[in-house]
Amino acid sequence: SSMTYVGWNMTKAPFDNVKVRKALAHATNKQDIIDVVIEGKGIEINTAWSALGDYFDNEIFEYEYDIEKAKAMMAEAGYPDGFKANIALNSDERSRVAQMLQTQWAPIGVELEITLMEWGAYLEHISGKDHDLFVLGWSMSYDPASTALALFHTESGGATGNRGWYSNPVMDELIDKGAQTIKGDREPIYRDIQKLVMEDMVFMPLYSKQCIVAMAKGLEGIRINPTGSHYYCYAYVNE
Repeated sequence: SSMTYVGWNMTKAPFDNVKVRKALAHATNKQDIIDVVIEGKGIEINTAWSALGDYFDNEIFEYEYDIEKAKAMMAEAGYPDGFKANIALNSDERSRVAQMLQTQWAPIGVELEITLMEWGAYLEHISGKDHDLFVLGWSMSYDPASTALALFHTESGGATGNRGWYSNPVMDELIDKGAQTIKGDREPIYRDIQKLVMEDMVFMPLYSKQCIVAMAKGLEGIRINPTGSHYYCYAYVNE
């Protein structure tokens, strides 16, 4: 159910420029990252929540991998020669993601410095407004209402979840409307939210991992919940 994404601080240049954010999206080969970082055991995500989420649409707005388009957008944004930035993270897996981004973004002139931090210090750092980029996950990505409120609403800026400090009155109105609408009538609202997230490139979703379970030979009956929980209470040994 979790989704890994790259976030950016939209209160600071150059990440306050949507063309820069879109250029970085076009310069990112997500499938290569999946193949190297998690050995292919995941699916590419091009939306705000995982495939387990209601109203999930992985093709609603996709940024194809295109270095030339990325270079053109960087030039349009006023950064034809690129820029230097720091990307913060807290784990080995996310460090490998950052290393892949270092390589993939180099052709458009972006030089990434990687900072590995302890979890508590990391969360404090990316909850403020001094960071540039970060790699993080969101485990509630199957719940569109909770995800939208926490990650994209103006009032959720900082530690609540909106660590990029994104603020858009249109988005706020959509999120508030979704929360006040019965579930059967929510789909068009949350599709609009997904589309706006990607149009504004609020963050760059990368992948959701597959749930891999290893078990001893003869063990049967385990029920695997799609969110990753394993129900061992139903297990038995077949001798």
